Amino acid sequence: MQPVARFSVRSCARLFLRLSALLTAFNAVTAFALAPGAYVSVSAGFSHSCGLLAAGSVQCWGSNASGQLGNNSTVNSATPVSVMGITSATAVSAGNSHSCAVLASGGVQCWGFNSTGQLGNNSTTQSLIPVAVSGLTTATRVSAGGSHSCAVLVGGGARCWGENASGQLGNNSTTQSLIPVVVSGLTTVSAVSAGNAHSCALLSGGGVRCWGENASGQLGNSSTTDSPIPLVVTGLTTATVVSAGASHSCAVLAGGGVQCWGFNSTGQLGNNSTTQSLIPVAVSGLTTATSVSAGSNHSCALLASGGVRCWGFNGRGQLGNDSVTQSLIPVTAVGLSTVTAVSAGNFHSCA
Repeated sequence: MQPVARFSVRSCARLFLRLSALLTAFNAVTAFALAPGAYVSVSAGFSHSCGLLAAGSVQCWGSNASGQLGNNSTVNSATPVSVMGITSATAVSAGNSHSCAVLASGGVQCWGFNSTGQLGNNSTTQSLIPVAVSGLTTATRVSAGGSHSCAVLVGGGARCWGENASGQLGNNSTTQSLIPVVVSGLTTVSAVSAGNAHSCALLSGGGVRCWGENASGQLGNSSTTDSPIPLVVTGLTTATVVSAGASHSCAVLAGGGVQCWGFNSTGQLGNNSTTQSLIPVAVSGLTTATSVSAGSNHSCALLASGGVRCWGFNGRGQLGNDSVTQSLIPVTAVGLSTVTAVSAGNFHSCA
């Protein structure tokens, strides 16, 4: 029989303090590992979202019927799951039912739905894990749209792939492409945004060009005619950010203002109106915006203060103002004061 150990009150107190310290340390490490601050950017898609972590990995959550979460599964997830095989991502974008990421090497990988070649791997077979986009080795940015995707290259060119019925690939064609094609006439692109069936590019000089579907004036050229090549957006010469939504587009100007154009049935242009506009109109009351994101039928802007304002459709609470009433002008998203990035999806928003 082993002797019974005897503990004094003092030794028990010391043991308790040591265990408490270990538990506190464990909780701190666990909290850090799960902290939202580990993300450096976020992208809201149609019914899923993805976040880029500082270390270069990617996590996604939400709908997964087509494998858009990239975890070799088609099971939806209400919490973030790791995208398989990606460890050196520098950017991520969530589209309709697919997602894409830029790697530190300059390559691009996409995963999810692929019926029109939006994964860019010369196939129409969906993939539950990331696959390499053909021929891209110097990409700096990527944007996943409705059924197409676009990337910016180091030299200032742009490539797009996937659905092209409205000319959203910008290669003077309406034929879909399973691999990236050159967007016609663009050599000074600094950013690109793929919308539902149109695309927009920000040029280094502050101009904006858009191409593809234009039924609601989302190309911003005072017309409703689709275009398979980039067209100049009227009146924009000092843009710093551009975002293409479902049927509208928005841009941030150098002075901190925001202008939007296109469809406006729920006030997604933010100009206190529901009348569509074929040219950019000023979003009411914004003078310190640093970024903007156009969703399906709403838009959100990041302010220099770290706050967020959104406007447009709000049936699912996507404006974040503790309401489900649409707003024709920007309203403040509740509780946000240290935001560094914002993304408007279909019926949700993320910051």
